[in-house]
Amino acid sequence: MEKKDQYLIFMLDKRRFAVTLSAVKRISLAVEIVPLPEGPDIVMGVVNVKGEILPVVDIRKRFGLPEKEIDIRDHFLITQTKTRKVVMVVDDVEGIESIKQNKQIEKNNILPEIKHVKGVIKFDGDIILIHDIDDFLSLEEDKKINTALKKINRSGEKRKTKKKNVSKST
Repeated sequence: MEKKDQYLIFMLDKRRFAVTLSAVKRISLAVEIVPLPEGPDIVMGVVNVKGEILPVVDIRKRFGLPEKEIDIRDHFLITQTKTRKVVMVVDDVEGIESIKQNKQIEKNNILPEIKHVKGVIKFDGDIILIHDIDDFLSLEEDKKINTALKKINRSGEKRKTKKKNVSKST
């Protein structure tokens, strides 16, 4: 029996993309994004997911697609990279597909210099790029995110401390 891999298929500008299902932790409808001062250009801001502050990355920018305002019909893919959870904004989620390995082509066999893509899938008469979530952020971008998030956490702690130190005067 031929081995199959599972992928989550999503849409950007009416084009299909895929990410390994095991990297996807959650899917949700888009919500308001809070800016992340001093974050890298690829980061649109942050969102709070069950008490965890996560960076929202601009996958459209990574793939050279035109910018688009976030729409209430957009989806967030909360994914796990090698180093952190990140949120990707996608136009729509098509579904989960089990794809036979012989229907997959590694990027080295087509365009070895292409970045952020693990390979392609031939599916339903379509060619779908498999997004490489572990290669999405550069080391420099990851460090910038860490620094910016630490600053947010420190400023949040300072606000909490100030609230605790406020004394009532009569």
